[in-house]
Amino acid sequence: MTLVLYAIDFKTNGSTITYTGERVFVHTDRDIYIAGENVFFKLYLINDSSHKLSETSKIAYLILRSSASVPIAKIRIKTEGGIAYGNILLPDTLSSGPYQLTAFTNWMRNSGEGSFFNKEIFVANRFDKDLSVLDTSSGPAEIRNVSTAQDATGNLALIVTPDKSEYNKREKINLVLKFFESESGVPADISISVFEEVPGTDNKLSIRNYLSMKPGDSLSLKFPDPEKWRFLPELKGEILQGKVIDQDSRGAVANSCVFLSVKDSVVNLKYDYSDANGLFRFLLNDYYDGKDLIFSLKDNPANKKYKIELEDKFELDNIFKSLKYQENPYLKDYILKSQDIVSIQKVYQAASATEIKKQFKTNIICPRIYYKPSYSISPDDFVPLNDFVDISREILPPQLRIRKHNDKYSADMADENQHLFLEQEPAVFLDGVLVDDINQIINLGSGKVKKVEMVCTRYNYGELLFPGILAVFSKNNEIENIQPRPVSLRVQLESYHAYSVYTSQTYEKASSDNQPDFRQLLYWNPDIEISNNYIQIPEFYASDHSGNYIIEVEGISSDGVPISATAKIMVK
Repeated sequence: MTLVLYAIDFKTNGSTITYTGERVFVHTDRDIYIAGENVFFKLYLINDSSHKLSETSKIAYLILRSSASVPIAKIRIKTEGGIAYGNILLPDTLSSGPYQLTAFTNWMRNSGEGSFFNKEIFVANRFDKDLSVLDTSSGPAEIRNVSTAQDATGNLALIVTPDKSEYNKREKINLVLKFFESESGVPADISISVFEEVPGTDNKLSIRNYLSMKPGDSLSLKFPDPEKWRFLPELKGEILQGKVIDQDSRGAVANSCVFLSVKDSVVNLKYDYSDANGLFRFLLNDYYDGKDLIFSLKDNPANKKYKIELEDKFELDNIFKSLKYQENPYLKDYILKSQDIVSIQKVYQAASATEIKKQFKTNIICPRIYYKPSYSISPDDFVPLNDFVDISREILPPQLRIRKHNDKYSADMADENQHLFLEQEPAVFLDGVLVDDINQIINLGSGKVKKVEMVCTRYNYGELLFPGILAVFSKNNEIENIQPRPVSLRVQLESYHAYSVYTSQTYEKASSDNQPDFRQLLYWNPDIEISNNYIQIPEFYASDHSGNYIIEVEGISSDGVPISATAKIMVK
């Protein structure tokens, strides 16, 4: 059915709904990593006006790319109440150097890439002992977003109180977070990291500093203005959009009907018409998650070369320009030590990330064309037949008639209600996908066909009229071996990124004592809510690695006030 996204309820009780801009902040467990480690993150989706957690977009996008602007990870993740968290596993093969983490929503794309969240991390290859990348620059400079500073926003005062300032190796650590009495009772959503301090650096980007910056690109984001806003907020699922163009002139093709189907055991179809700019959109629910999307055009004039181009949300125009690294004589030694630690952890297969099953309100609706066919036949119930001509002649009802003319086949289907054959050929589907004509399936015999369904009547589907429907379901996904229609495009839609948590070592059981533990990340918890004036953090343990550790807290209150706090402890 046609999707009219501009028909979002802009008016309620006579008043216009206004969608303000969004901002994204990403808190990571650290800034410096060794290839093979996990980057743990928590994403805060924030209303740009109130600074409260935003409920507008339900999907966020993250990109990790190298200094050459080559994407290393592309993540689409569902948000809940303006929050999302997980981990990015850094491949062992990454070269040493700076990397950029970028985060945004589809709605933010209206404001340009200057409004995206950008953060730089440093990754060192475990086997790069030379670390020549640090010869001319050693240590992160002041971290900054491509933004201009405003007056510093306020900060909700939070006191981070460990039960001790110094701990022995593998000793239990207890931690309390407490607001000032004057600020008690303010609900807040926070994340906390406890990691080894990197000597010579004290420059992590806090949520307080970030919200004090004005985005490099910004627009007055107010609906309704369909001519102005090209990217719509993803309120109820992901919005995929693309263009239909003429390959010769590169011009837009208007009013072209674009089909979308996926391989399935049921016949499914969505469609949209391209606008004056050739633009089409599809709103996808959870039914499409992780599936191969097959786009095609209803009509393709013989003298035209049309093409479907799908927009890539992860394509960035801005080139990643690494921040300069100031002289830091301690950084190289720190990385060399970290390389050895990670190598030891690898030997003992010390896992740190555990996937969790986050429960979301699912919306799995298959756009089925019909629910009950006129006939359903399984060729395996009959003697084997060589091709679909034999199948139609021997075991299918006479309502389907296949004829051959000049080495091409055509099909006719009788309308059971009118008791006559329809003038146009029926719509042919293979494995749930609309294909071009009967010749696409003519060579399929009993050995390849699992089931045949027929709808023997004129069938209305939205604005489309099908002169009967013939649906063939193969045993071995034959749709993967053909081009469904003359103009088509296949796209793999990756599954949503899983939520995950950090699993740290505990020492309540003696069996853990024999395994070395040199963790530089003692604790990471992205899912902490403060409902009173204080909270007792679940206990965790120091590792065998002595040094200074930073306790870092980031978050935001229900009133939209940022929370940034730090403290230090030592492991002897």
